[in-house]
Amino acid sequence: MKGRIAVFVSVTALAVFMVVATASAGGPNRIHNTIEGKYAATGSSQCTTAVDGFENLTPNGKYWSVGMSTIIAIYTFNLDGSGSMEGINRIMSLPGGYTLIDDEDVPNDKPMGVVIDPASYEFTYTVTDEGLITFTVVPGTFQLGGGACADAIAKHGVISGDGKTIVIECGPPTLLNIVNCGDSKPIGAQMMCIISSVLTKIQGSGELPPE
Repeated sequence: MKGRIAVFVSVTALAVFMVVATASAGGPNRIHNTIEGKYAATGSSQCTTAVDGFENLTPNGKYWSVGMSTIIAIYTFNLDGSGSMEGINRIMSLPGGYTLIDDEDVPNDKPMGVVIDPASYEFTYTVTDEGLITFTVVPGTFQLGGGACADAIAKHGVISGDGKTIVIECGPPTLLNIVNCGDSKPIGAQMMCIISSVLTKIQGSGELPPE
C-alpha cells in the first residue's frame, strides 16, 4: 500500500494548488451577484506529501516528497453558491525524502522534470457583505489519481469592489487528507500546502489555451 501511495502522491500531490472550497451558499447580496460567470486564474503552490502523515506540521517517517506547481484555470461561479474549476497544472518535484518502490527505499535526490497534469473539481462558496469569500471543495470531486481524492480544503479570498478580481490565499499551511474518492475514508497519507492565486473576470466561453 505504501509503495502505491508514494508513487502517485509524489507527483499528484502538487496538484493541490488549485483547490477551492466553501460551505453552503448564504443569501445573495450585491457582491455575491457580481461574481456570477467565469474567471481566469493563475497561481502557485508548494506542497509536502507524507505517506505516514504529519505531526506538528513535520512529516512522520522518511517517506515524503516536496513539489511546487503553477496553474492556469477557468473558474465558473453560479448564483446558487456552486461552482467548478477546470485547469492545467505544471508540476515539479524538489529533492528530499524517500519513496518506497518494490520494497526498496529510493531517495528523492533529484528534481523531476516538469509534469503537465489536468485538474478539475466542484466547489461551493459563500460571500459576506464586506467582499470576503470562502470556498469548499465538494467531496470526491478533486481527484489525485489511483482512486484517491483530496478532502475538503478551506480557502479564503477577497473580492474587489467591482467584482472583477478575486485574490485567494490559504493563510497558514493547509493540511489535508488523501481519501478514497468513493467513500471519503482516509488512505493514511497527508499533504501540507501553501497556496495563492488570482482570479480575473473574463468574457466569452473561457476555454483553456491548448498545450
